Amino acid sequence: MGKVIDLTGQKFGRLIVIKRLVNDKYSRALWLCRCICGQVNIVRTSDLNSGNTKSCGCLRKEITSKRRLKHGYAKNKKNHTYNVWLSMIQRCTNPNYYQYRHYGGRGIKICDRWMESNGQGFLGFLKDMGERPPRMTIDRINVNGNYEPNNCRWTTQKIQQRNRTNNIWINIDGQDILLVEYCEDNNLSYHKIYKRLRRGWSIEDAIK
Repeated sequence: MGKVIDLTGQKFGRLIVIKRLVNDKYSRALWLCRCICGQVNIVRTSDLNSGNTKSCGCLRKEITSKRRLKHGYAKNKKNHTYNVWLSMIQRCTNPNYYQYRHYGGRGIKICDRWMESNGQGFLGFLKDMGERPPRMTIDRINVNGNYEPNNCRWTTQKIQQRNRTNNIWINIDGQDILLVEYCEDNNLSYHKIYKRLRRGWSIEDAIK
């Protein structure tokens, strides 16, 4: 076995070699090292030179923490906020997505901040919109506008339904009102009246 080179004082990653220790049972040189975080540990020469060991373990924890920050939501399929963001991406960018024609197909886009790679897009969305409140969905204030912070809000499904381009307006006694609201106010079946109107009935006959 050749002479072991003295590594005392040298730096490997976050580790600074303090002193040489007694060889292990396989006659491999061991070194006492101090990490920049203050922890000390014992490392073999081969692990220092190869870069296999660069810290006391704090570096791995930091990398894991950053990875969770970027992708932890993706791994948690039950996270509602992440799923809302993912569905938004799909309907605006994926021509094979069943809702694409109502969104990306008619020019609705998503702001660059919410589309960044490496998980940063979702983090931007989360910072701008916050966690999805219970039983709410993402809604565009201007139904013809893009998905961006100043045009989006969390709202109930009921309110979102009123903000669609295919909503039906009717005129009752000279007043314009959404059909869905008129039905709710008068305890009528929206779907039944909607089908009657589709068949060509007048609004007066449909709501009788």
